[in-house]
Amino acid sequence: MYIQRQFRSVDVVVFTFCSTITLGIIFLPYISEEETRNVWLQLIVTSVPYFFLLWLIHLFSKKYSDYDFFEALRLNLWPIIYWVTMLYLISSTLLGCITMTKALISIVQTYLLPSTPTWIIVLSFYLIVGVAVFYGILAITRFVVLFAFLEIVVLLIIVFLGFSENFNWMYVLPVWNTDLMTFLKSSISNAARYGGIVPLLAFILHVKKDEPIWAAMNIGLGFVMFFYVSISIVVLGTFGFDVSVGLLSPIIALVQTATTRTGMLERMDLFFIAFWLMAFYKILMIHVWFSYAIAHKSWAKLKAPVWIVTFLTLSFVGYMFTPNYIRFSWQIHNINVLVYSLLLPIVLLIYLILRKKEKRS
Repeated sequence: MYIQRQFRSVDVVVFTFCSTITLGIIFLPYISEEETRNVWLQLIVTSVPYFFLLWLIHLFSKKYSDYDFFEALRLNLWPIIYWVTMLYLISSTLLGCITMTKALISIVQTYLLPSTPTWIIVLSFYLIVGVAVFYGILAITRFVVLFAFLEIVVLLIIVFLGFSENFNWMYVLPVWNTDLMTFLKSSISNAARYGGIVPLLAFILHVKKDEPIWAAMNIGLGFVMFFYVSISIVVLGTFGFDVSVGLLSPIIALVQTATTRTGMLERMDLFFIAFWLMAFYKILMIHVWFSYAIAHKSWAKLKAPVWIVTFLTLSFVGYMFTPNYIRFSWQIHNINVLVYSLLLPIVLLIYLILRKKEKRS
């Protein structure tokens, strides 16, 4: 199958940034059941394994000139292991899309449309996402590139607004006031915020040869870590731990506080909420496309419209018959994200790299 390589390193930077940042930041610094006051330090430390994963992707691109990760798996894994791996990746991507939908609906029904039936909001959302994914990765990436600049500007404005007279550095200072098990569970929760980079495994296939992929991916993930840490510091410094841990979306609460204090524009927070809704469209489009990229490698004759409708239908059913965002089992979800986006790709990449060396020997 002919693959058109049409993306450059700047697209890799933007794709890495945009595939990860939205869901991780909208509920920063807290969302799971076990949390600590040192979340901003944990976000720095837990990013290190993902930088290691990017290095392995770089090594893979050097060993396999076609950059085709899933084709390399098909050729080098036993069939039963290959199919189990593909089904697990697709299932985990589906679970991720259900989680993103729950996050979106939670924001919409809390701040915008509390009386609108849930199914109407979800179907409207999925209709737009499905049309966008149908036009392919080129259209998605062009939208992402245009949106990324606005996203960075908005995040910088939020960070700037956060450092006000209400900010207290005493809330931010590292404090060890928890047991080891809670600290580990919180670390897993924070590491899962970086899980959105896994679509890079399919995206690199469309990048032009000899582009500095490793540097581009590192810059993109570096931006993600910078904003995660900055937003966490601002939220903690403004509200403190005890208040922050009880907020649905600390970053929206921060915007509401800042706009009320400064008198910028009445209900300026609605602008930021609308912005986050667009960001949810972006991240869900990327992951639905990623599921199709995996499925198409496994079933070459699979048509995009058939898969998009099937996948979004399963996501809709999964959304309707699982607990809402507040009662969601975050511990199980975060562990699965860690396996799906970090541990499994690391194991597979190391295996493929060693297999290439073995064949050359």
